[in-house]
Amino acid sequence: MEATFADLDKLVALITSAVADLKDEHRRMQYPFPSLNDTQPHPLDSQHTPPKLNQAIQTIQGACAQLTTMVTPPSHTLARRALECLNSACTRVVIEVKIADILKDHPEGLHVSELAGKTGVHPQKLGRILRLLATNHCFREVRKDVYVNNRLSMLLTPEDEVGVYVHMAGDEMYKSGVYLCETLLDKNLSHSLEPDKTAFTRFYGKTLWDFWEEHPRNRQRFQVAMAGWAQVENMHSAERGYPWSAAPPGTVLCEVVGGLGHMSMHIARRHPNINVIVQDLESIVNQAIGYWNGFGAELVEQDRVDFLPLDPLVESPVEDCDYYYVKHVLHHWHDEGAVTILSNVRKVMKPSSRLILQEYIIQSTAGDACKEENDSLPRAPAPLLANYGEGKINRYLLDITMLTCLNSKERTFLEYKGLCERAGLKFVKMYDCGELSALEFKA
Repeated sequence: MEATFADLDKLVALITSAVADLKDEHRRMQYPFPSLNDTQPHPLDSQHTPPKLNQAIQTIQGACAQLTTMVTPPSHTLARRALECLNSACTRVVIEVKIADILKDHPEGLHVSELAGKTGVHPQKLGRILRLLATNHCFREVRKDVYVNNRLSMLLTPEDEVGVYVHMAGDEMYKSGVYLCETLLDKNLSHSLEPDKTAFTRFYGKTLWDFWEEHPRNRQRFQVAMAGWAQVENMHSAERGYPWSAAPPGTVLCEVVGGLGHMSMHIARRHPNINVIVQDLESIVNQAIGYWNGFGAELVEQDRVDFLPLDPLVESPVEDCDYYYVKHVLHHWHDEGAVTILSNVRKVMKPSSRLILQEYIIQSTAGDACKEENDSLPRAPAPLLANYGEGKINRYLLDITMLTCLNSKERTFLEYKGLCERAGLKFVKMYDCGELSALEFKA
């Protein structure tokens, strides 16, 4: 008993210390701390998160979740977790009927009956959905059945890239996840690593890639959602962690399978010494051109970006670039597909070229991996789980998303290193980029 009480005290101490660090960082940057009631973005929502602040946030998340789990009866915890899928279902409803958009014009709040009249949803049902979301601090009930937006709900609009991601996750990803158990227990599917033997395929009757080919609006939504995910993982910190500014003027960066190229746009905008090439499938490149004309017009006018089609499994990107930037690509593929993509990049690298691989790095909760694995990423302070638990939960949720949709996965440092070595690449260095890590390789 005393040992358990000691763990409670240690968790409380970690929370207290991390909150103090968080307050110090906000004071140092001279930023107010955001309220959940705010409906305007906070400056840090679109800026680099300093390492000390990022660690404080992860510690608070991990320690609070662990403390809550320790003090709550296990039956209560498991029952709640079993029903958490309903949060996603309710969130999709409010996005579909544009509740946050409607409330933007009514800062004083609207009664559920008025919201129902504007959306066509039964007022009692809509009220119950909003009540659940508000109980989870998304929307705010200012009087009985009267709701306003808050810091979370303001993102749930079709114009917000994060909202687009949440919408997609509550649609394709959510539906396929429901069939994970049946897929794993099916003897014809369980041991396959092919992308057509997934929970997604079981639900939709086709692979994710074929589904997007037949539903171009969903494919376009995915590309915008990836720009939203870049905000979730803080693309500003992802860019700040690597020394791009040290590159000489005229440096060329090729974003391989770059989607809309939102990350290379951010790098080019921050670093005038770097010009970029965005390569992906032709249909995606065509969408990327429109995206850059809308959001990166000054870079297009300065002739600092080019767009070229690429099928990464059958051909190599542009040769002799200084950097080949591969972000959230390999997690879409099983090992053989990942090695093929890396090998195609390796073929066109010059001796001074560098491959920058930016992905989530998976860690064991036990922290008993080999020394090289442990040295690659910081281990959380005891009694937290070694991988920070809830503090880094997004990467483990994304790992299962890859399983359900593509039979692929997020990987450990040694797994990524091994794939690159199979492709003839040599590891140079790992850079801490906040949520993500940047792995540098040479030919």
